[in-house]
Amino acid sequence: MSAIAPGKPDDLGIPGLRVEVHPTRHFIPCIGFRATWNGRTLGYSSDTSYFPPLIDFLRGADLIIHETGEGNGHTPLESLLALPPEVRSRMMLTHIADDFDLHHSPIPVLREGELY
Repeated sequence: MSAIAPGKPDDLGIPGLRVEVHPTRHFIPCIGFRATWNGRTLGYSSDTSYFPPLIDFLRGADLIIHETGEGNGHTPLESLLALPPEVRSRMMLTHIADDFDLHHSPIPVLREGELY
């Protein structure tokens, strides 16, 4: 199996699966991805500073898992809150700071051990 390249979807040898990748903006090389199976699409940002081309890539996913964190290599929550409601409504957060207020987050936070 070869590496998946941006702009070249792959099924990873699993019929019916479609995986696409997109570069992020991070000081350590990272990629975001979209995986489609049975007509449903999961989008994942990976580590990235706020990067509109990546948001556009993830926009059509049924569920978007996006990191939010502190520092230059991560996306501020404020940037995600500025996205249109139809994008935010399909988004969940990950890679949050230890002191992040889980109970009052305007975008739901993924919780360990939960099935989504």
